[in-house]
Amino acid sequence: MSAITRSVQAMDLLARKGPLGVRAVAQQLSLPLGSVHRLLLDLSEEGIVDRTPSGEWELSYRLLEITGLQLERIELPRLFRP
Repeated sequence: MSAITRSVQAMDLLARKGPLGVRAVAQQLSLPLGSVHRLLLDLSEEGIVDRTPSGEWELSYRLLEITGLQLERIELPRLFRP
């Protein structure tokens, strides 16, 4: 499984189940704890995830920012044409 696939799976899990510890993420994705820890640190360095005061991981607002940039580029009337 590629690093991108693991990253997307982790982001999807955090979006659905919201703040989780590294062990919970590793268990739910069936990945080694060390790999998940490194993955979350990498995502954190890119501003994609943040640590809560209790030490769990959650998605940051960076994804909304990225999505917003894409939405600005989409021509909505074109999407709704038959």
